[in-house]
Amino acid sequence: LKLTRGEYGEDYLRDRMQVGRTHQRIGLSPRWYIGAYSIYMQLALPHIMTAFGSDMSKAWRVSQALLKLMVLDMGVTIMTYISEAEAVISRQSREILELSTPVIQVWDGVLVAPLIGTLDSRRTQQIMEGLLERIVETRSSVALLDITGVPAVDTQTARHLIDTMTAVRLLGAQMVVTGVRPAIAQSLVHLGVDLGQIVTRPTLAAGLRFALDALNVQVIRKE
Repeated sequence: LKLTRGEYGEDYLRDRMQVGRTHQRIGLSPRWYIGAYSIYMQLALPHIMTAFGSDMSKAWRVSQALLKLMVLDMGVTIMTYISEAEAVISRQSREILELSTPVIQVWDGVLVAPLIGTLDSRRTQQIMEGLLERIVETRSSVALLDITGVPAVDTQTARHLIDTMTAVRLLGAQMVVTGVRPAIAQSLVHLGVDLGQIVTRPTLAAGLRFALDALNVQVIRKE
């Protein structure tokens, strides 16, 4: 009844958009919505033919008008459904990104950012921002960036690492990259990336020892 009322202003659009949001929230996929309209057409067309059977031209025009309204209605509703779903996916992606790039304080003045998986520009930027924020919050002097779980490092990622190191230095701290595997080292050499200014260590443990030395801290085994 709302569809054929002839009023298609802001109230109508808001109503149909709310339908799309509700369907997305309860998990009712668009195929059910489209399927319902298919049933509507199957039920409505015989009535149209009966009402205007003596004037097939008018019956055709009425059918076309009804179809246009249904397409408009489906378009607004499904567009809103997709927009809401994309917003959920975007929020979940941000949450996953934050969870996949933790910055952990392992000692007074020492932070560790263990990285796992492929590094792209967006994720590397997220890492840099999170690392810098934690350095300020904890007043840390050393930041360990562990790339043991990173399968490969390209030129762009290496540049981001250098930028991160520069930013860390501006905050009065030092960055150490740990877990540089032979394959990544060879790739960086072939790419011609100069990482000479970055302190590197083969393992996270070695990086932690470096950090403790830099803080003049000695760990002694208890008797």
